[in-house]
Amino acid sequence: MPIFAFSSANVNQTWFYPGEVVVLTLNADSDKVVFPVISKIAGYSVLSTNNAKSISIMNTKRMVQSSKSYTFKPLKSLQ
Repeated sequence: MPIFAFSSANVNQTWFYPGEVVVLTLNADSDKVVFPVISKIAGYSVLSTNNAKSISIMNTKRMVQSSKSYTFKPLKSLQ
């Protein structure tokens, strides 16, 4: 059974004009996270997704952060 353990979620802008592209990014402090399949956000179709992974070593400790971004285009204000 997949576990969703997110450390943060954010959007690339706090306000937008209708029809502008908005990117929602979910971040997790693990490389074993399974991100959810999201096809709609606030009723708007997800146009594309992107996966990223960052690996760093600090004081001999390996740290991994994974993220998944969902791009969508809302046509009106979201609340």
